[in-house]
Amino acid sequence: MRRILFLSITIIGLFFAALPAEASVNDFMPGEKLYDKYTSIIEGDWYDDSGNIVLSIHGHSINGCDIAFFRDVAGGSGAADGMVAIHEDSGQRLLHLSWHITHRKNDVITLNDSQALHRSPTDYYYESVHGIHLGMSPKEVRQVIGSPSFIDSSHYTSKWHYSDLKMVLGFEKGSVTFIYLYPGCPYTFDRSGLNSDNNIGDFTKFYQAKLSGRGNDMSAIGIGNNEYLEYIFFQQANRWAVSKPLYVMLTFYPD
Repeated sequence: MRRILFLSITIIGLFFAALPAEASVNDFMPGEKLYDKYTSIIEGDWYDDSGNIVLSIHGHSINGCDIAFFRDVAGGSGAADGMVAIHEDSGQRLLHLSWHITHRKNDVITLNDSQALHRSPTDYYYESVHGIHLGMSPKEVRQVIGSPSFIDSSHYTSKWHYSDLKMVLGFEKGSVTFIYLYPGCPYTFDRSGLNSDNNIGDFTKFYQAKLSGRGNDMSAIGIGNNEYLEYIFFQQANRWAVSKPLYVMLTFYPD
């Protein structure tokens, strides 16, 4: 039986930071419209990769502890991050939560930039690359393939470049949202065994999906669990049938 891993100093106290006594002017207190909006979006039980419930968010509480306020929330309703304070017996604790919510089983909340949690305990992703899948946290990625060669960051997205592997991972709101494979990448998609060195026919045949155009040099196929593979091509004749892509990207369906 799965057990709830309650937030405590002894179990996961390292995830939390001490709170100042006074709330800031940016706090959203219980009963306010925005407060209720955020709690309704992230409500539910959130599982780690071992199937344990790490966060149980229901009503105005997290793991049975009343929520004090939200602070410095940035982003849209479905993809945002911010600080959440909860009342514990020992006082208030502050959690940093980042979330990407589409109300599907591959929804993800990242806890304190280190642990990715999912709405479903199993089968929340369809395809992966060398064990790397959509929804993983930066810490989890480092545990699998190490640190990137360099990081290219913008306001919303952080791209991790693995130059030797010819692979780029994109992070938004604390979790992987796209994976680029370039020609020569030694890794393949774990389910199909394909990569950017394969032609388009190999992909459509394995995933039993129709190729759809998304521009002069772009096409995509849906593969399962709200994920799709997108291809970018060099301009050349007969590209739909035999062309190899400039890269292949695994990502979520756009909302």
